[in-house]
Amino acid sequence: RAWVAAAGGLSWLLPELLFFVFERLTYVGGDYWLSAWTSASAGAPSALAGAFGLGAVEATAGGQTQYLLAYVSFALGNALFAYARTAFFALGGARAAAALFRSLLHAVVRSPMAFFDVVPLGRLTARLSYDTDTVDGPLVHKALTVLASFFWLASGLAVILGVVPHVAAALLPLGLVFALIHRAYLRSGVQLQRLFASAHGPLASHIEESVAGGPTVRAFGAAPRFAATLARLNDDSTAAFIGFAAAGRWLAVRIEVLGAFVSAAVTLSCWLLADSLSGSLAGLAVMWSFNLTITLNFVVLSTSELESKGVSLERVLQYTHLPPEAPLHRPAADGTLGDAWPAAGALTFDAVVLRYRPSLPPALDGFSCAVAAGEKLGIVGRTGAGKSTIAAALFRLVELERGTVSVDGVDLATLGLAAVRGRALAIVPQDPVLFSGAARRSLDPLGEHANDDAPLWAALRQVQMAEAITALPGGLDGKLDEGGANFSVGERQLLCFARALLRRPKVLVLDEATASIDHAADERIQRVVREEMAATTLLTIAHRLHTVMDYDRVAVIAAGRCAEIGRPHELLEQPSSQLSVLVDAIGGRAAARLRDLAREAAEARAAGA
Repeated sequence: RAWVAAAGGLSWLLPELLFFVFERLTYVGGDYWLSAWTSASAGAPSALAGAFGLGAVEATAGGQTQYLLAYVSFALGNALFAYARTAFFALGGARAAAALFRSLLHAVVRSPMAFFDVVPLGRLTARLSYDTDTVDGPLVHKALTVLASFFWLASGLAVILGVVPHVAAALLPLGLVFALIHRAYLRSGVQLQRLFASAHGPLASHIEESVAGGPTVRAFGAAPRFAATLARLNDDSTAAFIGFAAAGRWLAVRIEVLGAFVSAAVTLSCWLLADSLSGSLAGLAVMWSFNLTITLNFVVLSTSELESKGVSLERVLQYTHLPPEAPLHRPAADGTLGDAWPAAGALTFDAVVLRYRPSLPPALDGFSCAVAAGEKLGIVGRTGAGKSTIAAALFRLVELERGTVSVDGVDLATLGLAAVRGRALAIVPQDPVLFSGAARRSLDPLGEHANDDAPLWAALRQVQMAEAITALPGGLDGKLDEGGANFSVGERQLLCFARALLRRPKVLVLDEATASIDHAADERIQRVVREEMAATTLLTIAHRLHTVMDYDRVAVIAAGRCAEIGRPHELLEQPSSQLSVLVDAIGGRAAARLRDLAREAAEARAAGA
């Protein structure tokens, strides 16, 4: 029903059914006319020929010509309606496939981050590749075959019963046997197809993971283990397919036997009615009984294959109804902000409670913190303390259970996501994200500076990456490899900083942005932060403590709460403070160096004041 609605609904279905009806009428009419022509050639014109004013061939003016012209008319009409019903069905199928894919893609893109945390990549890839490909092509073909096979069956039964009505006594029990065979096959065949589809997902996921992690797999000598897993998953997928194919052969044998009984019943009936039935009509009935065997096979195989392909349709439709994130736009609230919001970038977290899923304990449990406009706040804590969850709460990747997050006094929960993520905030994640294609696409993905390259070059100069981009063939139009692989990790991170600089955000979050780069690149990035983002409110989720020792304040997170917050040198002067414990855990000269950094930054700040 959903597929028919996507194809065009009744405005598409009714004309399609009419095309099928006229296609069958012209086909059967052509066969009947051929039978009448045969009788007329034998000197015994049928009632059908008489209705058109035609008699025996020898007694009719024009002889064979008039019969030939009528037969050609039936053939041309049948070809016209066959083309019309096929082309119109393909048009509806293409419309349905496009509509369903748009709905699927929109639903996946608008899904919350929790969805991507729990759904394996292979399953998602299967929906967007294998299942989508099935809906685009094989499903349309099988649906057309099912509709055609039912019309073929109906027209075949009409011809046989019209010529020899007595054969109905044999067709009724054979129809019952056919229904039982069909039901038995569907019960197993569809489940085997589902099993094959389910086994395909882990196989695709394993291949993608093996290719993506190829260097790591080789470095640890795990290639044989991965190859063995691949072989096992491939065997599982192949076993499911072989079972499905074997069930199809089981069905084909029984349908052939059933068709033979139908042909025998029709032939016997024609022999019993030899005195009252013309040879041409008897031949017509016997010919259609032979075709009925093929038709029955088509009916069962096409319906079962359609139902098996419908598994992909079910999986696609399942994902089109995924629960979405909050609305992108809330005109009533967004319209009150004004073009200047956020003007300062003051942040307030008030008793924030956040869970990634209802069954999990809170990742933030009453987190409260206030960040002044333009302040540089470092966020530190042990693994699992909830540092990165602060960024998730700020960008509303996960909605709060309780509490509020405000920017310049505006509760972010009342705004549309586009205003929160597009106007108020920017982030540079730990893993730099660049897009394959032109370099300008990674710097300005929304095309806001498509007509002016000056801001792009200014941002690149600020992060000292202008020369690297100039060295690309084509400059800003030069091609980046997938994920920016033709740059080092540090250079990719600097390009992400350039993208953030280009937006001029009032609030910038660095989510352990320097955790995977060397010390020199870290220093380079921190210099950009200090010199180019002086008026920006900065939250740095730190992996390396020395990154935040010269910040205005440092917040220590523990068990989802703000355990302490203050100036780094003041906290380090207290031996029992949480920050002192973290620094002392490093030990040796590194801990002393961190304390010196905090003290020197405090002295420089006092001297500047």
